[in-house]
Amino acid sequence: MDISNPIKLLLKHCKLFAGFSESQLDEAISCLIPRHLIIEDGEPLYKSGDVSDKCWVIISGKFAVHSKGLLHSKPQQHLSYEVGEVTGLQGIVDSGSHRPVTILAEGRLEVVEIHESGIAKLSKEIQIHFLNNVSTILLEKIMKSRFSLINPDL
Repeated sequence: MDISNPIKLLLKHCKLFAGFSESQLDEAISCLIPRHLIIEDGEPLYKSGDVSDKCWVIISGKFAVHSKGLLHSKPQQHLSYEVGEVTGLQGIVDSGSHRPVTILAEGRLEVVEIHESGIAKLSKEIQIHFLNNVSTILLEKIMKSRFSLINPDL
């Protein structure tokens, strides 16, 4: 599948594909078949209860996380990600589980969707590299969350 150069350039500089050679990135794009999506203001990227089977690389925009339950002090958090950051990694690490929160676009949200089903089509070497990158991103998110809990005023 041919994908536009701007999307390929974005993926090349995304942590999800960090350290990929040009040929590895081409194989990943061919197998994962990333889709460019635009989510309009107030529309969900996904809803609580949806089956998780994909993640998204942020191109632009902001979104709000809506959650219910006692574990969250605020029922809604407004998040702004940098270009190339990834959200929805549950769809990669725990595919088939149900999403615990709803993500709504705040303004126009532009993303690249990566479906979990393409991972099995990757060569073993690229699968390992890709999943190692996923692990690194998750660890960074855990450490950032931990720091936020320890230092809530920063």
